[in-house]
Amino acid sequence: MREGYGYTLESAIHSIGITEKFPNWTRIELVKLCLSILKVIKELHKCNIILGDINGGNILVRNYDDVYFIDCDSFQIGQYPCPVGKDEFTPKELIHKNFDSILRTKEHDMFAVTVLMFEILFLGQHPYSYKGGTSIVDNIQKSFFPYRFEGEKGNYVPDGIWRFIWSNTTYYIKQTFSDCFAYNKRLTIEQLYDVFKRYINDMSKGYASSELKPNKYKIKR
Repeated sequence: MREGYGYTLESAIHSIGITEKFPNWTRIELVKLCLSILKVIKELHKCNIILGDINGGNILVRNYDDVYFIDCDSFQIGQYPCPVGKDEFTPKELIHKNFDSILRTKEHDMFAVTVLMFEILFLGQHPYSYKGGTSIVDNIQKSFFPYRFEGEKGNYVPDGIWRFIWSNTTYYIKQTFSDCFAYNKRLTIEQLYDVFKRYINDMSKGYASSELKPNKYKIKR
């Protein structure tokens, strides 16, 4: 097995780390990184391999197009379950379950994958972190997602740049995250990959902001 190189995703892709490690990145490079990760997971899902323990500590990043998956010995293959997982990446239906005795599905994986994509776009912020809230696990169980769209007010978004990132992203990205985290509707890996390809295209053509850390709300035209 080849040796993996790079920074762990969780150490590199946050509001401070990304400036130090990838100072020239815009949001375009960030979304290209998402596509590189999704491409690997897409190939694994094609082979009916369930990752199970998906989190930012199990992925090494050298560049947006050069990533390594590590700790792969826990992947679920056939009837051999993945015995581990982080609570913050566990879908509500599996919280407090014994991973040793259940077989997970691609749909279970897709909750964790969507959390990971959110954390990348939001520079390390978890989708269920909210101002004045309780634990992330409690919020997952309640489907309490503080970022709202289509007229709903997000009064519990944490202080900082997060509300500006949310405002400046596209309608379909907001819908993807809101559907998953507020309404438990998960895309397949192929569908999520296509969403992020569209996002790259829209930023490249100037239809969407490519600013990494926006500091104001999107100007509505």
